[in-house]
Amino acid sequence: MTEDLLPDRILPIAEVVQMTGLSEATIWRELKAGRFPQPRMISPRRRGWLLSELLTWIASRRPRSR
Repeated sequence: MTEDLLPDRILPIAEVVQMTGLSEATIWRELKAGRFPQPRMISPRRRGWLLSELLTWIASRRPRSR
């Protein structure tokens, strides 16, 4: 099965930290500066990030080969 056929997941901050290697503080700082994908509201006190948006963001940060 390819990634395109998998349903999108909403990831909590702990998984975002693990996936990106960034600290929570850095994620929130980058988010505030407009350089990180916006989270979705899961409930009034919980936010999460779409896996597809994080994968796109990570891919955009990889150095491109010549």
